[in-house]
Amino acid sequence: MGKTIYYGNTGLSKFGRSGNEGKTLAFYMNDNGTWEGIPFGHVRNSPAYQENDGVLTEVGLNVPRFQDGKYFTEGSATNRVVYTQDFTNAYWTKEDCTPTPNSIISPDGEMNGTLITKDISAGSEAYLIKQWIQLNASTNVTPIYIKKGSVSVVRIGTRATSISSSLIATFDLENGVVLEEKNLVAKIEDFGNGWYRCGVVVATNGGYVDQASLNISFEPTADINSTFYLWGANHCVGDDFSSYILGDGSIETRQADTGIQSLVDLSEQINSEEFELEFACALNKEGVTQRISVYDSNDSNNNQLTFLFSGDVDTIKLYAIGSGVVAENNTTITSTLDRAVENKYKVTLSKKILKVYINDILEFTSINLVDFVGFNKISLEGINGSTPLFATVDYLTLKP
Repeated sequence: MGKTIYYGNTGLSKFGRSGNEGKTLAFYMNDNGTWEGIPFGHVRNSPAYQENDGVLTEVGLNVPRFQDGKYFTEGSATNRVVYTQDFTNAYWTKEDCTPTPNSIISPDGEMNGTLITKDISAGSEAYLIKQWIQLNASTNVTPIYIKKGSVSVVRIGTRATSISSSLIATFDLENGVVLEEKNLVAKIEDFGNGWYRCGVVVATNGGYVDQASLNISFEPTADINSTFYLWGANHCVGDDFSSYILGDGSIETRQADTGIQSLVDLSEQINSEEFELEFACALNKEGVTQRISVYDSNDSNNNQLTFLFSGDVDTIKLYAIGSGVVAENNTTITSTLDRAVENKYKVTLSKKILKVYINDILEFTSINLVDFVGFNKISLEGINGSTPLFATVDYLTLKP
């Protein structure tokens, strides 16, 4: 059974309330003009990691995650690196380099980061490698936490052969930038405290299944005894950076965040004639349909207003379905939005005039589109749970 997301310090301070226990996803404005929290369900059938103030912590089964004060959800992911932190294990092949464990405070706040030292002179390669991690997926992503030591340039490759192969990315850990991408896509994120999460996305095209191997290396020009730090190597199917998944001797799957629906009847808060729904979020996944819906759970015709993020990255739609719809509507609102960054969305219904605002700009107006008897639920996964929103949500508010 999922945990309830209650209201409290996080988020409510934005609306003039603070000092309560817990955290929230959503609020509504009561008759006195003050904000109250809306309890939401949350299900995730596995533990997961969350990031706050540059430190990773693990939360338990079904526990909602808040990252730096914002509600965080994502789809399932399987990490195929069996030993994500122990680079001394024979699982990792070491080519002219030596790992020294427990050498620095890692992203989880513990003294368990590994120092990697080059054992060979400049002009020669030195790297850690794990071959044949994933043989079947068409696309793989390899997020790894790396911190500069005596050198700040580190490379990640995905071929089982030499690190100098045609599939490689070079990262600058001093300035937090990608220096080179060769036949793949590289990503780098500043985690804090000098750590960067670096990774590559590569398709196993041309029949080269060894492209799903993983190696981390020095530049060949690095001198003997050069160093950098390493922690938390993941290798997952797909092209999105998953939150960190611990591997301690086995392949592990972090399950998706689901069950994200209001747990109370909101019919008194959602007036059939007038209401306003506003939320701010950044999508954590593209290429799949995601929905936020206001609907009537008691109506067999599924009366609903749904804000739909299409799997097509250039399409956002608003549609209305049900017995109260004058004419079913499926309208493209915008085609120019960067959905990976936080945007503010607002839907208002007043005397049958429906308006949609994105970042405070009016994008869509419809007159006499709907004539609902009322709504009583909010869902962040569509009305049947099949299209969950995978996003970082700053807030969601409802005004009757």
